[in-house]
Amino acid sequence: MRVVLGLGGLWLGLGRVMGLPRAPGMRRWASVLQPRADFGPTSPAQRPKPSLTNTLYVVEPAQRLGSFRRYLGLAKVEVPFIAGAVIGVALYSAMTLAIPAGFGMLIDYASKGEMPLGTSMQLLGCFVLAAAGKLTGVWCIGYAGERIISNLRTRLYASILRQPAHFFDLPENRTGSLLQRLSMDCSSVGGSLTQAATNGSMSLILTMGSVGIMLYFSPLLTSMILCLIPPIAVFAGGYGRTVRRLQRSIYDAIASMGSAAEDRLSAIRTIKTLTAEEREKIWFSTKVQRVFERSLLLLKWRAAYESFLQLAGYGAGYCILWAGSLLIASGSLTPGVLFSFMLYTLYCGTGLIGLANIVIDLNKGYGASLRVFEIIEDAEGEEKTRTTTPQLTPSLTDWTVDFKDISFAYPTRSEALVYRGLNLTVHPARSTCIVGSSGCGKSSLALLLLKLFEPIGGVITLGGHNLADIDDVWLRQKIGYIGQDIALFDGTIAQNIAYGFTSYNWGDPIDRWLYSVVVDAAVKANAHDFISALPEGYDTFVGESGRSLSAGEKQRIAIARALVCNPYILILDEATSALDSESEEVVHDAIIKLIQESKNHTGKHELTVLMFAHKLSAVSKADHIVVLHNGTVAVEGGFEEVYKNEIFRSLMGLEDLNRLKKS
Repeated sequence: MRVVLGLGGLWLGLGRVMGLPRAPGMRRWASVLQPRADFGPTSPAQRPKPSLTNTLYVVEPAQRLGSFRRYLGLAKVEVPFIAGAVIGVALYSAMTLAIPAGFGMLIDYASKGEMPLGTSMQLLGCFVLAAAGKLTGVWCIGYAGERIISNLRTRLYASILRQPAHFFDLPENRTGSLLQRLSMDCSSVGGSLTQAATNGSMSLILTMGSVGIMLYFSPLLTSMILCLIPPIAVFAGGYGRTVRRLQRSIYDAIASMGSAAEDRLSAIRTIKTLTAEEREKIWFSTKVQRVFERSLLLLKWRAAYESFLQLAGYGAGYCILWAGSLLIASGSLTPGVLFSFMLYTLYCGTGLIGLANIVIDLNKGYGASLRVFEIIEDAEGEEKTRTTTPQLTPSLTDWTVDFKDISFAYPTRSEALVYRGLNLTVHPARSTCIVGSSGCGKSSLALLLLKLFEPIGGVITLGGHNLADIDDVWLRQKIGYIGQDIALFDGTIAQNIAYGFTSYNWGDPIDRWLYSVVVDAAVKANAHDFISALPEGYDTFVGESGRSLSAGEKQRIAIARALVCNPYILILDEATSALDSESEEVVHDAIIKLIQESKNHTGKHELTVLMFAHKLSAVSKADHIVVLHNGTVAVEGGFEEVYKNEIFRSLMGLEDLNRLKKS
């Protein structure tokens, strides 16, 4: 009993020095400094500004305990498989504990010139049962671990998709960092939980069983071994805390390296045209060097830790052989028992190392879970707010959009106002063109209308309803949006166009009806001719981000994707800037035709077009033109009216305007 209590105290001691939370009813832990902002409060208001450096701050014990419970809760769904794995590992450990005693018995029998068949067959049975237990444990825990990782990745990806637009503008949420959380962090979380269950059970059974049998064989030799445990625990504790800091630092460096690679490789053509390959190689090598240096520091600590344990093992073995030889000489011990005792000592050491490594692995997984749950909790908070606040899905007959006294600044640049009391009305069944200098806030109007951002002052209404009260999903399903940066996915042209249809899931086969809708949208976008001329037609793969297509071809596919959902509002943000004059003319004529059909009720509903343009050919075809300047509307009206404005003439180019007037 004393041995069991002593081992329990050792386990708690290892947990304490390595920073694991304690269960309720135990003494409160001292505050533990955690590396990086990811280990801190999960509330955005409490969370300090993140950094790629090792920022340290205190995590409250109660909060740490709650986070740790949430981390362990991931394994609840897989309890049957984890239980099966524990049973298999327990069988393996029990048979493993029986083997040294059998070997010792055989040695003693052999010294007497005997070799009983029964003992040999019992040992063979132990081998078979140990193998069966190992097989069961490995399969069950592997299955449970992969399920935990898969479910966590799916949940995390869904949470990333639900984040507000400004979330992706933050430096700590770059693509490389998010991919790091989806890949390495999720693997670390799932792997640490499942391995803790099986390896922890095996290590605990081996340690306690070995110590119990060693006490039975020789209390004196056992007491010598137990004296080595406290210094090993202290050293393992310091190693665990150091590994946790260094591992977090390595994760950050890898995330930074991944973001850098993703950013550069996505612009590989630019790099080649600037002959910047060698410069990129040098620049990226600094990112790799950062990972290498931190990994090397971790390697040094690991080498020191393992060499210390190796030295402690050799020292323990020497002490046992020396003291055991004296006991054999005195007749208190047999050679077979000493051999068995040596094997149990090895098992005990292996078990203790396993327990220490489990605590270290749990710390790694716990730290990774904080990074993952930081995103999940933010998304769940946003979803809870959305579900508790009534969201309208109005049956509108009037699709007038009113921007009333709007003030707006991007969250990452809150000091730089984009709009200062902007007032603007977008009338239905008309085309409204927004004109302004670069950076004046033209595109911001579209982002506000899509509710990707919220104004800091004023009200936006749609058909008399406050836009803030309208359901986000419902609203975006009614709007077709083509941005300046065209995003196509790695698939076929037909898939990319059909993706605009709200009921189409990527990868699903496109039936005959949907295919006809896709072709019709491509015809309206003046994309059908060039698609049909391709060898594979609509089944042509566009490559990553549409890399195999020209800018004009990508724009036309994006326009077709926006039209396939038959929108009520169509937003064109420089959507024809890459087209030649003839193609642009065809697209604009098609849009004008759609507007006219909606007015004559030959279409399903009225179509409102909001476009942003710099080219005179696009501006001149609009029913209503709005000129933005210094965050407000400088002038608006028909072409003849805005032509009189100096700002408009300056933006369009006076020479072009005069030539148009003469024609």
